Amino acid sequence: MLDYIPEKILKAYIDSDERDYNEDVFWSLEAPLVYPMSIPKWKEALLFSFETDPVWSYKKTGKQLPFGCHAFAKNKPSFWKQFIVELQQENTNSF
Repeated sequence: MLDYIPEKILKAYIDSDERDYNEDVFWSLEAPLVYPMSIPKWKEALLFSFETDPVWSYKKTGKQLPFGCHAFAKNKPSFWKQFIVELQQENTNSF
């Protein structure tokens, strides 16, 4: 599939340190232009992963945990501590 993405666009993602050029954005915006993909609505996606506000996300899913979590040590590690046993035993700054 990457063979069909213009090199200029690929280079923008590879060379950028900006948040707007991460792999999630690439697969959501660029890849569907060359290959039909199904992108879930936010409520369905929330069941896949929480990131920046896990407390809000947890409430929105009816207190259902997602499949995974992004940046748990960066975004409210105190929230994740109740669910991840290893965090209860260690300093979250070590992650």
